[in-house]
Amino acid sequence: MRSRFVFVCAAFILLIVPACGGGGDVATPLREFLQAAAESDGERAASYICAEFRDQVGKAVEDFGAFTSNGSQLDIKVEFIDLQFEVTQQADNKATVVLTDGQVKVTANNGTFEQPIEGIGRSFQVTQEDGRWLLCEPMY
Repeated sequence: MRSRFVFVCAAFILLIVPACGGGGDVATPLREFLQAAAESDGERAASYICAEFRDQVGKAVEDFGAFTSNGSQLDIKVEFIDLQFEVTQQADNKATVVLTDGQVKVTANNGTFEQPIEGIGRSFQVTQEDGRWLLCEPMY
C-alpha cells in the first residue's frame, strides 16, 4: 500500500510539471520547476510558469507540500537525478521540451522508491514572456 502511494506521489510530481520558466536555455524552466516542486516550494515553482497558469500550478505545488510536510502523516522527499531534456521544436518565442531520461527517487517514512524515467517522452510547451522562457500549459 505504501509503495503504491509513493508511486502515485512520484507520478503527481511528473504530471504537475506542465507550467514553468527560466533563463536562456529552453530546458531551464522545466529543470528548475521540477526542483522547486520536489522541494514543495510553490512560490519558486510559480516563477518558472507563464502568467496564464501561474496561480493554478503554484497552488498545486504548495498543496502537495502541505500534504507531504512533516506536519502530515507522511514525510515525503522527492529527488530528481540526472534528468535529460531534448528540445524538439523551437520557433520564434515557443518551443517543445521533451523529458527523455533520468530518475525520480521518492523517500517516504523511511522507505525509498526509485523509478527510471528513461524513454518517458513527456513533452512540455515553453514560451517566452518578458525575455524569459517559461513552461506554459494547463495542469490537467
